[in-house]
Amino acid sequence: MQQARPEARRVLFFLWLLVVIALASSAIVAGLMGWTLLDLRSQRTELLAQEKNLSQTSLQLTELIVKGWQEINALLDVEKRVEPTLTSKAIEEQQKV
Repeated sequence: MQQARPEARRVLFFLWLLVVIALASSAIVAGLMGWTLLDLRSQRTELLAQEKNLSQTSLQLTELIVKGWQEINALLDVEKRVEPTLTSKAIEEQQKV
């Protein structure tokens, strides 16, 4: 077998160097993607817990608002009770009908 010329050895060296660089880059990218996905999963878990707390608080506030409207209506002793979602224009239109 003939020995490879120095240029061929150099080409093969650079070829293997490129292969090693490509494999290392692929491993680094895969690692970064995995780390990012784990981070996103933990953030999602935290956000779901916060959303649950906010939903409970929202429900409590809604109940307090309804109780407040009921107390106001009871204090005013109005024949036609005003719903909290109606505006003054909507009330006037209902009275016309």
